[in-house]
Amino acid sequence: MNKLLPMLAFLLATPIFAAEEATQIEVVTRYEGIDPEYVQFMKPRDQDKSQTQFVLPKITIRSGKKGVVRVVREHLTHPGKGTDLGTTLEIEATIDGNQIKAIGYNSFCTLVSPDKKSEQIQSFRILDTYFNQTFPNNKEVAIKLADDSPGMLYLTFTLMNDKGLPVK
Repeated sequence: MNKLLPMLAFLLATPIFAAEEATQIEVVTRYEGIDPEYVQFMKPRDQDKSQTQFVLPKITIRSGKKGVVRVVREHLTHPGKGTDLGTTLEIEATIDGNQIKAIGYNSFCTLVSPDKKSEQIQSFRILDTYFNQTFPNNKEVAIKLADDSPGMLYLTFTLMNDKGLPVK
């Protein structure tokens, strides 16, 4: 018994390290197979139009908060009035254990011309995709874009601590 007391005292005095707490979520977005018409605003004029993969800037949001990434270019439709061409991704995510519950939407807006050779604008075309699901930590998940597009939206959520470092 006397030999156990010093060992017990040592164990009680040794700090127990708690698991690192995740307070933030990093979101990485990637698209594949999108009609080049939707992403024309993101490509230099001399780039191959057949390329249909691109990545949005990643964002980090606090659990329970909303984050927005916009990659747009204003297109003037009338003097003093314009429409944003491009994509907007809005996500609200909450940490649930080692998974992330996320609600959000992705919207593409592009010009539609009467024919490909004309600069005259007929209308704007908008492609909206909504999601509400649970995502695993640090694994890419595919989401089918709206029905009229063959493309896919890929989201990767990574749990982060207050210092912006990944949590295991």
